Amino acid sequence: QVRDNYGGYGVQNQNTGALTMNGGAVSGNQSGGIHNSGATTTLEHVTISGNLGSGVVNTGTSLTRLTVTASTILSNTATSGGALMNEGVGASAAIYDTHISGNRATSNGGALFNNGLLTVQGSTVDHNQARAGAGLHHFGGNLSLLNDTISQNHADDNGGGLYVGGSAVLNAVTLVQNQAGGDGGNLFLDEASLSIGNSIVAQAQSGGNCVSSNGFLTSLGHNLENTNSCNFAAAGDLPNHDPLLGPLQQNGGSTPTHALLAGSPAIDGGGGACPIDDQRGVSRPQGAACDIGAYEFAADADLAIAASVVPVTITVGSRLTYTLTISNLGPLTATALVLTDEIPTATSGLTATITGGLCTPAIPLTCAVAQLTPGQALTATVAFTAPLTTGLITNTA
Repeated sequence: QVRDNYGGYGVQNQNTGALTMNGGAVSGNQSGGIHNSGATTTLEHVTISGNLGSGVVNTGTSLTRLTVTASTILSNTATSGGALMNEGVGASAAIYDTHISGNRATSNGGALFNNGLLTVQGSTVDHNQARAGAGLHHFGGNLSLLNDTISQNHADDNGGGLYVGGSAVLNAVTLVQNQAGGDGGNLFLDEASLSIGNSIVAQAQSGGNCVSSNGFLTSLGHNLENTNSCNFAAAGDLPNHDPLLGPLQQNGGSTPTHALLAGSPAIDGGGGACPIDDQRGVSRPQGAACDIGAYEFAADADLAIAASVVPVTITVGSRLTYTLTISNLGPLTATALVLTDEIPTATSGLTATITGGLCTPAIPLTCAVAQLTPGQALTATVAFTAPLTTGLITNTA
C-alpha cells in the first residue's frame, strides 16, 4: 500500500518512465494519489481511495499514457477531476472495467475531467459530485464511451452525468438518474459535437435529460429516452419510452449496472454498431437483436435436476448418499447458480460436494456454482446419517 503521504503524490512517474501496478492500494495521500507525466503508467486491480488532489493525475505535453483496468477509484477529492484529471496535448487515458464512485470536485469533473484523449469502457461512474460535470466533465479533446453506466451523479450547476465541451462518441451507454441544479441532469452539451447510438438517456432527477447550449447532438440510432429533450429521431430511436430499469447493483461482471427488466422496450431495440458483449461481458445479442444500453437482457436458462439415492432402504443410524445431477438444457448460460437441499433436520453427519463449486454443509444445504453452459451438467453428492427412529426420509432439492 501507498498511503498517508503529505509531501507530494503517493506515486509519481515521469520523464519517459514505465510503471505497472498490479494489486494494492493508493489511499489517503494529501497531495494526490498517482501522478503520471511524460511517462506510461498501467494500473490493474488497484484501489485508489481517499486522496486529496485527485486519485490520478495524467498530464503532459509529451507522450503521457495511462491505462486503468479492473480497478476501484473511490472517495477522492480535488478542485477538478476528483477521480482522474486527464489533461494535455500528449495525455491519453484508457479506463476498462473499473468502478468510479463517491468522488468529489469543488469545480469540474467530480469523477473524471478530460482535456485530452479519454476512453472509458465497461465501467461504472456513480454517486460523484461537482459544480459541473459531476460524472464526467469533457472540457476538450476527444472522448469515447462504450458499454458504460453513468448514474446518480449530482452537479450543483450543469451536467449531472456528462458535461460535453469537446468531440465525443457514446455507444451502448446507460446514462440515467443523474441530477443537476442547473441544466442537463444527464447530459449538458456546450458548443460541442456529440454522436450517440444504442444508448439509454433517461430518468434525470432534475435538470432534464439533455440540454444543449449551441451544441450538435447526432443520433446514430437506437437510442431510448423517457422524455423527448434529446430530440432522438434517427432509425430505431425510442423517445418517450420508460426503459424499465432495475436498481444500480451487482448483476454479474466486475461493476454495478442497471438491469433491463422484463418487458423493457430496450430489449432487442439495438442495432447498427452494437458491441459484441455488454458491460458485464455477456455476449450480444441474447435475443433477436442487441439491447439498448450497457446491459444485455438474458432470459432464464432452462435447468433440470435429477436425483438418485443409495441405498433405497436403510436401517436406523446408517449412512445414505444422494446424487443430484443438474443439467442446462439451454439456450443460455446460467450464472450464479445456487442449489438448495432441504435435508431432514433429524439427520447428522452431513457432507456435500458439487462439481466446479462449493457447498455449505448446514441445514438447509446450499451449493454455489459460478456458471453452467448450455448442454453442460454437474453433479452434487450429498451424504448424511439417518435418524435413530424409523420412518420415511424425504429430501427435497
